[in-house]
Parts: sequence; structure tokens; C-alpha cells
Amino acid sequence: MSWRLYVPLDSAQQEIRLLTIPPRPPQTRSQNSQGDGLASTDTSNKVVENETAKDGFIAQLRDMGFSSEVLQRALNECGDNNDLSVIVTWLVDHPELRDRASRTTSEDPSKQSATRTEHVSTQSQLPQSAGSKNAILSNMQQMMKSRWEEFDVTLDMITTHFMMETVSMKKNPSFVALSYTWGDPNMHLQREDRPIIVWADAICINQKDASERSKQVSLMRLIYQKANCVMVWTGLAADDSDRLMTPLVDIGKQALEAGILGVHGKEFQKTFHGYGGGVLTSKQRAIKEAVERISERVGLNFPFRALIHFASRRYWKRVWVIQEIAVARELMVLCGKQRISLSHLAAAKLFISLQTTTLFPKLGWKDFMDPIKGRFVDEMLTKGDDGILEIVGHRRRYQLQTGPRRSLFDLLNSICVGRGSGGSQRATDPRDLIYGVLAMASDFETLAITPDYTKETQGVFAEATRKLLRLGYMNILAWSQQPDRLNRIPGLPSWVSDFSKPILSPCNCDNHFDIFSASGKHRSASRASPIVSSIGHNILALTCFKVDEIQSLGEAWHGESGFDFTLAGAYLDSVERLCWLREPLQIDNPGCVVTADWREAPWRIPSGDQEMHASRSRGTEAMHHDFKELRTYMDRPGQIGDRTQLSESCKMYLLALEGQHNRRPFISSMGYIGLVPAQSKKGDVVCVVEEARMPFVFRRAGEVYQLVGEAYVYGIMDGEFMESGPLMEIFHCIAAPNLYLILFVVCASSVRAVHMHTGARSASAGLFNWLVG
Repeated sequence: MSWRLYVPLDSAQQEIRLLTIPPRPPQTRSQNSQGDGLASTDTSNKVVENETAKDGFIAQLRDMGFSSEVLQRALNECGDNNDLSVIVTWLVDHPELRDRASRTTSEDPSKQSATRTEHVSTQSQLPQSAGSKNAILSNMQQMMKSRWEEFDVTLDMITTHFMMETVSMKKNPSFVALSYTWGDPNMHLQREDRPIIVWADAICINQKDASERSKQVSLMRLIYQKANCVMVWTGLAADDSDRLMTPLVDIGKQALEAGILGVHGKEFQKTFHGYGGGVLTSKQRAIKEAVERISERVGLNFPFRALIHFASRRYWKRVWVIQEIAVARELMVLCGKQRISLSHLAAAKLFISLQTTTLFPKLGWKDFMDPIKGRFVDEMLTKGDDGILEIVGHRRRYQLQTGPRRSLFDLLNSICVGRGSGGSQRATDPRDLIYGVLAMASDFETLAITPDYTKETQGVFAEATRKLLRLGYMNILAWSQQPDRLNRIPGLPSWVSDFSKPILSPCNCDNHFDIFSASGKHRSASRASPIVSSIGHNILALTCFKVDEIQSLGEAWHGESGFDFTLAGAYLDSVERLCWLREPLQIDNPGCVVTADWREAPWRIPSGDQEMHASRSRGTEAMHHDFKELRTYMDRPGQIGDRTQLSESCKMYLLALEGQHNRRPFISSMGYIGLVPAQSKKGDVVCVVEEARMPFVFRRAGEVYQLVGEAYVYGIMDGEFMESGPLMEIFHCIAAPNLYLILFVVCASSVRAVHMHTGARSASAGLFNWLVG
């Protein structure tokens, strides 16, 4: 049983709570040879400790004049409930306590602090029992304000007797901050020789108080930045982790001395992979040779599988870890009773990742066929990727400023968006996917987003998306993927990404650079942002340029599910069929502005005119040869599915096709052809959104529109459509359901700008009082 009394914190003074944990009793020290760290749980004295804490709790209430009889009844009625407010709620129902609470409030007002007086005045209209409850709580808090609080806590990592003190971060207190995963087995955190002062969010923040939680989360970066050391607890020893740590430390030391962490980015790629060409500098050559010598010594004599398990632990998937590790001054990584510094772990992990370039090419086919070596190679190639190096990369960028600080958009792109299953970082509370990296963002102050746990998840996601759109990050609309709409967070607008679910990489952009620029250089001179306005939390007004409406659709293609040759054949056939239908449509509709070579459309459109190597890039003429090889192969009966018969370049074309997930080909009324989301329908509108890199599909719903998803349109992806000089027609939108967008739609067929007067009925009239000159 845990008895906790949380004294209110003064956010203006940046107050936090710290735990002082006494030294480990002498009789238990032999259980752990480490001088400090996390020892295994010993619950032999737990009953005694609980009783001591319970007696102290009763004594504190008795000091305020509550009778022992009533206190015992309250404790018996409330059972194991550790929420003080629940216990006090029961207490105020007793007449004796209600009378005393009233007397305490009125006896000597001069003894109450200014804060206390203000608090009581705001409760004057409450019922008597509620007012009594607040009076009792306030009296207890005033009594406890100047003293340390003793508790017995059984919560996640800490299971021991400790004292809690309120301190101001402005006084630069000395303490250790814990970085861990909620829900880990109970552990003791104690030193043998002296007390240890600790900050652990699960205990030091009143998790039941949303207001306090919001304010304390705003201090998280400062807390981990100012801590003397951050102790990273990855969990108990398991999966041969004890056997892993010694060689991991040894290799980490060697790799660190070799200078492996001294090269990064393009320099790293050039040193170890030969990208970029050119001659290596003497420094780069020395580092590469030193790493290769270590590789020769290590060979396969390393617990690789244990490393895979360690790198796959839940801790490395926790979104808060990015900030906690990035800002820390000193770090120690703990696993069971073993420890390793982050620099040694990073150097070792980076070295192991390079084994694919230094060791694997030297393995012969016999090694791959060996039941032990072959299984190792397979596991390293398929399971070796993890978040450790990404987290270390965030720390290096933050600490060494190896590049400009990342915006919130870039941080979210890094942690939430990816191929396959989507992003890697997760959070128990989905709102933390935003709040967990917010303070690290370069545009943190510009965005003016304040953590607020009284808001619903959809409100937090919508606020972040809206403010990023206002800053011009229009590509965030491509993260709003709707194939499984039923599993989205209820009430989430169609233009807002569900960050709590895997988000696949957009089909038309790369994480590092833009491939297309459908909006060209167009920018409205009348506004600083492509967003005209927003109404409430769910409705958004965007400026769009209408390309055309969808006339017909081809076969759906789900590249994210793996390559299926049968489905791929149907997909490629439907693209070719739509290309044949284009010519008569364009004859009847000369407004189609495509000037690209239509002979290339059948092989460029299926892959979204992209190639897939180290990253996405624009398609080249070489892709035509790969397309023809694939079609020839698929026409051979009885051989479908055997990729070994395809050339390496053709296999790259397959990867490019897989990159087009949840797509289907379409043709518009005027003859535009391309790819749209699989859930698109006839009559949906294809638009170029101002400043967005790719077109988007919208669906009319009454007088408003719903975002369907991103699109690829052959021949307009480099701004060709915008160069045709489309004029503007503003659609009049009166009302909008929760899930939709209001759009200012620009039609290519318009001959003049139209100013629509909304009239008194429209609650959003101010949006449309805009005349285009």
C-alpha cells in the first residue's frame, strides 16, 4: 500500500519533487556487488515498511485534530486506495470532521497564506462537504509544505522507503534522473554507501492531476538537461544480456578509440560505403582501416542474437527516450546488474552495423549454408535494424549541433513515419507522441504549443497539424492515410494524421529531399500562409487548384503487403488500359495541359515515376528496360514468383512498385492519368494544394470536402499545371461537419475571379471576404 500526499508545486519557481533514497541496509549489500544501480527486489521488509508508512500517515492526520476512531474507520472504508482526495472525501462526511473543518477555516485567517486565502474564496459557492474537503486538504498541505514527506512506494522501478522533497530548479539541485519504460518489473534503486537523490516521473509527478502533469511535462527537457546523470534502465537481465555486456563494452571501447564516432553523415557514407566518390582523407582511411582490423578480430565470435534482443527492448521504442537521452549531460545505460556508457554502446552498435560491409562480403556460400552462421546472417539482415542508432543520432545532432535543429515536422517524420509498419517510437499516452519531442523542436516557440493533458487526443493531434500547416508544412497532409478509417481515433478530422497508428512513408516524397513540386513556384502574395483560416478545432480552409474530377479507376495495388506478381500484373495492365483511353478524352477536352511524352506513361506511372535505391529518386530511362524485363518475365507461364531470375536493376523496379502503397490508377474527365488512394471514387476531385509538393484527392460531402489522400498525376508533378495560369473560383461553403475541410478551389477552366458574398447565415463569412485581383 502506498500513501502519497502531493504538495502543490509552484510552476513559476520551476518546482519539482525529488526522492531521497537511503543507503541499502548492510544485510542486503551482499546481494549486489555493484556500488550503485538497480538491485533485485527484496520484499522481506515490505509489511513492516507499509505499516510504518501507514502509522505516519495516521499520525499526521491526528496532529490536525482528527480522532483515531474516525481515522481508522476512514482507512478501513477506503481499503487500498492511495488517493488522498478519496480518503478525505470519506472523512468530510463525518459530522465531527465537518465541524472541525469549518472552525479551522474561520479561526485565524491571518495565519493562512495568500495562496490559501485565494483558494478558499474560490470554493465559497461549493457545497459544505466539498468546501470542507478543500479546507482539510489545504490545511494538510500547509502543514506538510515545510517538511519532508515519507512514503513507502511500490511503483515500477522503485520499491523502497524514501523521502520526497519539493525543490526549485532555479536553485540547481543535484540529482539523478531516471529514464525507463513504465510497467517494468519492480526494482530497488539504492547505493551502498550513501543516499541517492532521484527524479522519476511516475512518482514525482502527480499523474492524477492533469494540470500538474501538463506543467511538469513542460519542464522535462530542463530536468534531464540539469540532472547530474541520467540513468537509463533498459530492464532486467534476459536473453543472454549478461553475456552480451562484456564484449559489447570491449568492442565499444575499441571502436571509440578507432574514431568510429568521429565521422558522420555524408562523411560516414563515403568512408565506409564509398558513396560520393573521391579519395579518402588520411583521417578517414585510418578510421576505416582500424575498424576493419577490429572486424577481423571479432569475426562471428560475438553474441549477435543477444544484441538483437537487447536492441529490440521496449525501452528503445519509447518516444520520451529521444529527449531524455538527447539533452542529458552524462548517461549510464543499465541492463540488469550490468552497465555500459552510451558512447561505448553507440560505438559498438555502429561497428556491428558495419559488419555487413566488412565481414559479409568475405563469407562464402558454405558460411551462408551453415546452420549456425547462416541463421546469424539471416537475423542480422532481417532483424538488425533498431532505434538505438537513431536515438544516438538525435543526441549527437542536439549536443554537437552537427546540423540545424530539427523542426517538429522533421521530428515527427523521424519517429512516426516509415515504410512497412510505420514509425518506430510509441507512447502509452498517444498525446506524448507530440509532447515527447515538442521541446526539442527548432520551431517550439513559434508553434506556441503548450502541453495540456486536459485536451483529448484528437484535439492535440489537430492543434499540432494545424500549426504545422500554418508554417507551410503542407506535405503533412500526405500523412493522413485513410485505408482503415474505422480504426482511427474517433472524431479525428480527415486532414489530421492519426499519430497513434503506423504512418507509411508518403508515396511521392523522400524523408530527406523533395522529389516533386506540383505547386511549382506559385505562392499567393496576399497571405503569409497557404491556410486561409480555421474554424474551431476540426475545420480547415485551404487554397487549392482544381485539376479535374476522377472519371474511371483501375485495379488496386497494395505494395506495402509485399510483392504479388499476379496482382502486379493486373495493376500494370490497368495502367496501360487507361493510357489507351486517354487520347479520345483529350481530343474532346483540350484543357488538359500535359506536355510530357505519353509513350513513357505506361512504365513511369506504376512506380510513381520513382526509382528506389538508397533512397527515393526520380525515374530514369533505365527504368524502361526494367519494366520491359518484368513484363517479359510475367508473360512466361509457370515461373511467376521466382525473383532469382530477375536482374538486380529489375529487382529495384519491384521495390519502387512496392513503395506505391494503397494505390490505384485513375483517369480524369479531361484525360489526366496517375495514381490515387485505393479508396478513391468516381467524382472525387484532384487538386494541387498551394505550396504542397504533390496533388491531393478530395471528396465532396454536401457543401464541404473530405481529404482522401495524396495523388500522383503524370505530367504535372513539376508545376506544369500551375504554369498554365489557372484562374480562381471560390466555392461558397456554409457549414462543415466535424470531419471535413473547407476548400478554396481554383478551376483551370475559370475565366475570372469571383467574389462570393456569404450572407448573414454563414458563421464563417469572414473567410470569404477575399477578392483576387
